[in-house]
Amino acid sequence: MYNVILVPVDGSKHAEKAVEHAIALAKSFGSKMVLLHVVDTRQFHTIDSESARRFHAELRHIGDRI
Repeated sequence: MYNVILVPVDGSKHAEKAVEHAIALAKSFGSKMVLLHVVDTRQFHTIDSESARRFHAELRHIGDRI
């Protein structure tokens, strides 16, 4: 029924719950998941390396659970 499920993530608890739900749907339908994280660059001039590392680790963790 669903070929691809788009899941917006922002690091919040709500996004985490949405990912859990999307994982269940993807497994049920044999769907692919695409995680989307958008950053408004007008708010940030730079991102420190520790924040970037945490963000990438979070995405890897989500990917490992799929």
